[in-house]
Amino acid sequence: MEAAVTREQRLQSALDGAGQFVWDYDCVTGVVYRSAGWSTMLGYEEAPFDSSLAHWAEIAHPDDQKITYESFRDFLEGKSESHHAEYRLRDATGAWRWIESKGRIVERAADGRPLRAAGTSADVTDRKNAAAALELAKQEAERASRAKSEFLETMSHELRTPLNSIIGFANVLKRNRSKSLEASDLTYLDRIRENGVALLRLIDDVLDIAKIEAGRMEITMSTVRLDAMIRDLKAQCERQARPGVQVIAELPGHSLYVRADELRLRQIVLNQLSNAIKFTESGSITAAVVCSPTGEPLRIEVRDTGIGISPERAARIFETFEQADTGTARLYGGTGLGLAISRALCEQMGFTLTMTSEVGVGSTFTIGMTEPGSATAAQPPQSR
Repeated sequence: MEAAVTREQRLQSALDGAGQFVWDYDCVTGVVYRSAGWSTMLGYEEAPFDSSLAHWAEIAHPDDQKITYESFRDFLEGKSESHHAEYRLRDATGAWRWIESKGRIVERAADGRPLRAAGTSADVTDRKNAAAALELAKQEAERASRAKSEFLETMSHELRTPLNSIIGFANVLKRNRSKSLEASDLTYLDRIRENGVALLRLIDDVLDIAKIEAGRMEITMSTVRLDAMIRDLKAQCERQARPGVQVIAELPGHSLYVRADELRLRQIVLNQLSNAIKFTESGSITAAVVCSPTGEPLRIEVRDTGIGISPERAARIFETFEQADTGTARLYGGTGLGLAISRALCEQMGFTLTMTSEVGVGSTFTIGMTEPGSATAAQPPQSR
């Protein structure tokens, strides 16, 4: 007998330590037994505490009573194997405290009717308050993110208008007045135009990332002539590469078609080529299309023999505003938005964008596209 009492005391101590309190419900009489500490959890005295279901209804929050009662009723009627509910009870000070209750049927009659149910209850107010605070913080962060994206989008549009005017008038002035201007003046006009175009690209990046973050980036899929795009971008980038750096296009001998947003795919490939040009001082830059045995394009690889990226930096290279290191931004310029935008655009088109790199050897950026035989495989336009 003494051993049994000791075991019960140890069990009660363990439950108290865990903040758990036992209840036992007589399904026939409706009498509820609750272990010591259940009432003091709510700030009530132990002895006079009414443990009936009627009193529970008096102190339970009106919004929680119906769903909690129905859950317990379904449990007793055998509609569910276990009982689990979270509800609010009014404590002795009048404040609401969250209680989590769990239980199961522990005794049944010969015909299967439940005779006794038992389980535990615990005060989970702190957990619920923490979850509510976390949800509120999440909503506030999302609101702030939307406000930031809307601000960036608005400002980008506002900046584009005067900048386009500056670039346009520089072009007009050079075209109409080039014969009457000194060589130094023409150089100044070229610098105005070049820096204006560079600034416009940065603004476009900010506008794109704002649209992506706000979920307003629109993608229009169509059949794209991939080999023609790669040749065009190669010709464009050859003029920008450093002297002695070769720009190569590795393409099969047949036409290549892929389902994509042509404007955005061009933007992605151009970003990879532009990065390669920026970080490659000697050697070569290669844009290659790898095909399946049946000739379908599987991926685009942009390979360079540039400075490469260390493994610790490579892990963050696709994050917004990230560059290989802080010195990279000072030495080569850029916002660190291009790769984040490229990956987001790839994902919207159902593509992937990955990278392998070795410091001092070079980098390879891979745009993974349609798998052979998939439903999205592009077909060449049919002649009419």
